[in-house]
Amino acid sequence: LLSKSADANVIIVGDEGSGKMEIIEGLTRRIDRGVSTRALRDMKFQVLNTDSILSYHESKTGFERALISIFADIIKSGNIILVIPDIEALLHGALALGVEASSLIANYLASPAVHVIAVSDTVGFHRTLEHDDELMQHFEEILIKGASREEVSSILLERVIGLEDEEGIYFTYPAVREAVESAGRYFVDSPLFDTAGDLLVEASSFARSSGERVVLGEDVLKVVKTR
Repeated sequence: LLSKSADANVIIVGDEGSGKMEIIEGLTRRIDRGVSTRALRDMKFQVLNTDSILSYHESKTGFERALISIFADIIKSGNIILVIPDIEALLHGALALGVEASSLIANYLASPAVHVIAVSDTVGFHRTLEHDDELMQHFEEILIKGASREEVSSILLERVIGLEDEEGIYFTYPAVREAVESAGRYFVDSPLFDTAGDLLVEASSFARSSGERVVLGEDVLKVVKTR
């Protein structure tokens, strides 16, 4: 979808903990490793800090200039994918300043030089965004329903590659599988993806404290018993 010649924009919609940002992180790693389409091979990701831009620019004019400047830089660079982590919060905050950010952003989205990945929770999307025809005509929607354990495992396997590089520790497949299974079995009221990820991080700390550099399924189980 991001390789299209125009309207190459995606909005990822899902509940909290469904792995929305992790999908983007996985795409980033694939591009970095050269495992992507030719059109995306040299693309770089830029995450818009919604809280920062709203708190720093407290006037209508200042906010509009900042947003216009961001898109001008993207067009000039030609290889930036802009990530908007909570697009509803951005639009709502802008509206409080008297800025119709939806229309302003829509003016840029049809450009072949603009690539945007927006993220929204399910409630915010249905409450506000899906009714905004001017904006949504430029987005392809990716709806993330409750991810299965297999899908969560697949995303986590991509994610731990980064952790392995950063922490110098190796995660076995049984460890990832146990984290997902335990999260689904023992922490049913918590988001599956977030909980499984936390278990892996805690298991890696446990392994390191024991002088180990490999995280096993039994390390995850030890963490579960302490919770």
